[in-house]
Amino acid sequence: MADIEAEGLDYYLKQLDDMTREVVAVEKMAVYDGAKVVADGIKAGIASHPIQKDARKGMTKQEQEALLEGLGISTMKLDDGANVKIGFAGYGKYKTKTWPKGVPVPVTARSLRKGTSWRVKDDPIGPAVRKVRKAAEKAMADRVEEEFEKRMK
Repeated sequence: MADIEAEGLDYYLKQLDDMTREVVAVEKMAVYDGAKVVADGIKAGIASHPIQKDARKGMTKQEQEALLEGLGISTMKLDDGANVKIGFAGYGKYKTKTWPKGVPVPVTARSLRKGTSWRVKDDPIGPAVRKVRKAAEKAMADRVEEEFEKRMK
C-alpha cells in the first residue's frame, strides 16, 4: 500500500478552524446590527403612534411610556445559528388589584397588538417591523461584507 505524506496539512486545518470561529463572530455581529435596526424602528413606531385618552380605543400615554421603557433585545442564543429576540419586559407604573406591582409591559403590548374583549386592536409594533425589515437585512449584509473584507486583507 502506498503512503502519502502531506506537509503543512496541520497549518491548513488550523486556518479552517480559525475561519469557522470568525464566521460565527461575524454572524453574531450581523444579527445584533439587524436587531438594533428593528428595535429602533419599533421604538419610533411606538413613539409616533396616536395616543388615546381612553384605553378601550387605543394606546394611552402611560402605556406608550411603559412600552418605550420596557423594549429590549435579549442575549444571543446559538441554537440553529445566532438568534436574538426583541420584546418587552418589566412593569408599567399603573397598578391594579390584579397587578399590584404594575401592569406587565408584555401584557400591555399583547393587548394592543391583538385586542381584547374590552379593547380594540391598535397595533403599533407590526407596521413598524414591516417598515424596517429591508433596512435590517441591509444592515446585516453590510456588516458581513465589511467584516469579511477586513479579514481577507
